[in-house]
Amino acid sequence: MKNILLSFLLAIPVFSQEKTSEKVSDTQNQIAMKKLIVAAWKVSSRISPDPKKLNYVFDKSFFNYISRDKLTQLFKEMYEKNGSVVSISSVSYNGAFTANFFFYTDKDYVIPTNITVEDNKWKVTGLFFQPSFKKTETIDDVASSFEKMPYSSKAVLLKRLSGLEDNIYAKNETKPLAIGSTFKLYVLAWLVENDVNWNKVIKLSSKQKSLPSGRIQNMPENTPFTIFSLAQAMISESDNTAADMLIGFIGRENIEKSLLFFSILIKSSIRLF
Repeated sequence: MKNILLSFLLAIPVFSQEKTSEKVSDTQNQIAMKKLIVAAWKVSSRISPDPKKLNYVFDKSFFNYISRDKLTQLFKEMYEKNGSVVSISSVSYNGAFTANFFFYTDKDYVIPTNITVEDNKWKVTGLFFQPSFKKTETIDDVASSFEKMPYSSKAVLLKRLSGLEDNIYAKNETKPLAIGSTFKLYVLAWLVENDVNWNKVIKLSSKQKSLPSGRIQNMPENTPFTIFSLAQAMISESDNTAADMLIGFIGRENIEKSLLFFSILIKSSIRLF
């Protein structure tokens, strides 16, 4: 009986500690999210005809990638195109220091925005604006806006997901163009096809640090990462530094050689459906 009672008493502190840890973790996450929202409002307020006090919003490391003058000009241009931000909404929370937001402007535009902050003063270390879009637009509005885009190379294809060959709107849809971050799928495919050891560790070099999206560029030089953690960051967050590290590990030429094979494989798979 004494042994049973002692075991019961010893179990109580362990249970309480786990519950307490969960509560602390939840509280920390809530605080982090509030800090990120505050940072988002500070960033949005700089989208104006006269952005000021950028040093109050951005960590000094941020200006290693873009000068204050260029950042000021960027905010002015965004204001001229989209108007002032009147409200924001959080879209996703990607950990303690990164989140995605929608900025809503008085001209009825939405600006998708990714923000990363450092963990001390919560100043911004990473900022990524995706192309803005009208909050409400018809297909005709989209087509008209696309036609007016001042680019020599542009292409679009909008299809109904009904199994029918029904194009809603198409322009230069067969024209080969750069694929943007889609290339990261080829990097991942090479790793899978070549049975790479996911636990292999490679270290970050300053030459591989790229602008966001992503967070790894904020890590110190020589920080070790497994192949798996880099692949995860590259795909889940479109981390550009992770992609550069993996390309450096694989070798650009090796990826280029595999592109033709993967392209043929994808086209063959599409025909099967």
